[in-house]
Amino acid sequence: MTAKVTSTSNFLTLFFADGKVVQTIWQYQGGPATDYFSWAWGKEGGPAPQNFDESMTTEGQKEFFMITCPQGKDTKICQWKFKNF
Repeated sequence: MTAKVTSTSNFLTLFFADGKVVQTIWQYQGGPATDYFSWAWGKEGGPAPQNFDESMTTEGQKEFFMITCPQGKDTKICQWKFKNF
């Protein structure tokens, strides 16, 4: 997928070439063992999810979860892993 992206605070809006617009929220959490990136998508043409729990339980919404090693850690041990809920 390719989209033009605009951002405001922890909200990203995706503008796709076919006219589809998706409002999203994101959260990054760094830690000593792993870093996490959560990204929740609202319904096409609708508002961003209110929270990450909503995006996992509301029809038409999606949540993506990625994990990696913190900066400076050996990336052979942990690389970005992608999970779509």
